[in-house]
Amino acid sequence: MIRKIFVLATVTLLFTGGYAHAFYVPQLRSAETLGWGSLNLSTGVGVYEHAVTVFGNARYGIASPVDVSLTIGLMDLDATDNASLLIGSDIQYQVADTDMGKPVDVAIGGIFQYYSYDRNSVSTSIWSLGGNLIVSKPLQFQNGFRFTPYSRLNMRSDNVRQDSGTNPLFGKRSALEAIQATRNNSEFNIGITIGSQFHFTGKFNVSGELQIDDEIGAAVGLNFFMW
Repeated sequence: MIRKIFVLATVTLLFTGGYAHAFYVPQLRSAETLGWGSLNLSTGVGVYEHAVTVFGNARYGIASPVDVSLTIGLMDLDATDNASLLIGSDIQYQVADTDMGKPVDVAIGGIFQYYSYDRNSVSTSIWSLGGNLIVSKPLQFQNGFRFTPYSRLNMRSDNVRQDSGTNPLFGKRSALEAIQATRNNSEFNIGITIGSQFHFTGKFNVSGELQIDDEIGAAVGLNFFMW
């Protein structure tokens, strides 16, 4: 069933066009949740076709199978001089656990992203709301090396608001001009992520992932388990 969902998502992704607004908040994690009261801090960088992001993330376990996160970063879109603030958040619920005898770890969750930028006197803000399906499998070699490959299906609505600025003659706009200068657009997007976590100690791992979305990108980050 899960394989069919990912095949359908891939076909949909290949034949769906639109704005190049990828999900720029790398999550760099598998389907495993942290556990109640656990805190994970991470930092990393993402490189996309039209953007570079540098970010930090804090994740906290609010129940045994549930954790939440907040991501704050800076995004340089199309190598402009001004960096944009990037905000993201997610909640993840683990529905299948290999520690309980399941063949793979499976989790579902909700996601949020917001960023804005100015270009050619046009102010654009984008916020995204959607959900994730994550599948992962922890593996360990005889020499003790551990890693966890994972895949993520991301389905979301990207909402775009564009404002073309002030009246060039008078410096401000009438109510009608304000309405005409503002455009809103919303579209449904699907993204697929393939990645892996490499476990060096019980308190530290490195994650890397490839994202196939409206834009193709890659991200790498360091994860620190505080408690």
